Amino acid sequence: MRYNPLSSHLFARNRKKLAERLRPGALVVIHSNGMLYHNDGAFPFVQQADFYYLTGIDQEGCTLLLFPECPDPDFREVLFIEKQEENNVVWEGRKLNKQEAGVLSGIEKVTWQNEFRPVLQKLLLKAECIYLLGNEGMPDNAESVNGNYAKTFASQNPLYPLERLKPMVASLRTIKENEEIEAIQKAIYITEMGFRNMASQVKSEEPEYALEAELTRTFISQGSRRHAFQPILASGKNACILHYIDNSERLISGEMLLVDAGAEYAGYHADITRVFPVNQRFTSRQRKIYQAVLDVHNQALEYLPKAGSLRQFNKTVAGIMEEKLVEVGLLQRTDINKKEKNPAYRKYYMHSAAHYLGLDVHDVGDTDQPLQPGMVITLEPGIYIKEEGLGIRLENDILITAMGYKNLSANIPLAMEEVEALKS
Repeated sequence: MRYNPLSSHLFARNRKKLAERLRPGALVVIHSNGMLYHNDGAFPFVQQADFYYLTGIDQEGCTLLLFPECPDPDFREVLFIEKQEENNVVWEGRKLNKQEAGVLSGIEKVTWQNEFRPVLQKLLLKAECIYLLGNEGMPDNAESVNGNYAKTFASQNPLYPLERLKPMVASLRTIKENEEIEAIQKAIYITEMGFRNMASQVKSEEPEYALEAELTRTFISQGSRRHAFQPILASGKNACILHYIDNSERLISGEMLLVDAGAEYAGYHADITRVFPVNQRFTSRQRKIYQAVLDVHNQALEYLPKAGSLRQFNKTVAGIMEEKLVEVGLLQRTDINKKEKNPAYRKYYMHSAAHYLGLDVHDVGDTDQPLQPGMVITLEPGIYIKEEGLGIRLENDILITAMGYKNLSANIPLAMEEVEALKS
């Protein structure tokens, strides 16, 4: 394991919080993700986030049963793991045994996966309702272990009342415990190291993918298992493509490089964006637009403690951005309209300012719920001028606190002079 395991007390608390919200007599069934294979082996494994949130187990072939009101206390929490055959160890390496899985999860009853069905059938006789995960939040054509299981269970057990687990866990995941915040902070620290190591290589004729390679090298050397998402290293006009991931062109003198990247650590993610001049200094035009984005970023932070919800925050920041676009001459006052679906600012600013961050980069959570201490969000205003081939986005990761907020990524240079100094 590359990372230091998070405390089993965290996952025990998460299960306790869930148990307190369940209907009377509820039984929860949730599965880990499975492996995806190609001809020569397996793709890198990524755990189902809700399963990890409740167990701390980062391995495929596992199932969790929660039955808080089970008359037999031995079956109130049961973790099932795959029993590994000895001849597979030489091919796959050693997997968790029952004792190790119990230590990581804090679950006392850990048994083999082949016992899942008989145990479930026994507990179903005592349960009043069943909570399952579907494919909520996934593309329409996507399939998952939990989604497929929910369909099969419903067809085979039509008389059992089913409840949706996703909204309940999503609500819980929105408020981070201290251990989760520390993991996010570690991911941000690793990201900072990547940005600092990469900065000196931002120069003319350097390929975007070479800079991506430096990020990857740093992330892995610092204990991260992977990028939190496909990194964006977009030079020149590429920065006006919001999800540019080819990273295949060479940097050109006089242009800029937008880097949107983040490390993963212990299942938690960073999401940071910075913009670097390819030359030693930003041009006057670049400085004007950079400062405009930075002004919006700082004004948004000032407003954040007064924001009622993430949706309201995004709406207000869009208004701040619209005023800034008029100020820098990209919009005229007469351009501004009140059309909700196609406001004028979207010509130069097409996305929201903030999203939740955690076990998913775009983490789960209701954007209409009040912002509360323990929530972690991004803040990422941007201006994209296609006709000039100029795109600037500045993104930090922000913790909501009782006193207002804390910028978890404050150590990553943001002011233009600090960014320029990184290249020295």
